[in-house]
Amino acid sequence: MQCAFSNITYDDFQGIELIIENVLNYMV
Repeated sequence: MQCAFSNITYDDFQGIELIIENVLNYMV
């Protein structure tokens, strides 16, 4: 039984990582 949250969490993590980088660059 595969967990759908695995793929969703991985995709969300990539999106969050890009957002964090953009926020850090904006703050600097």
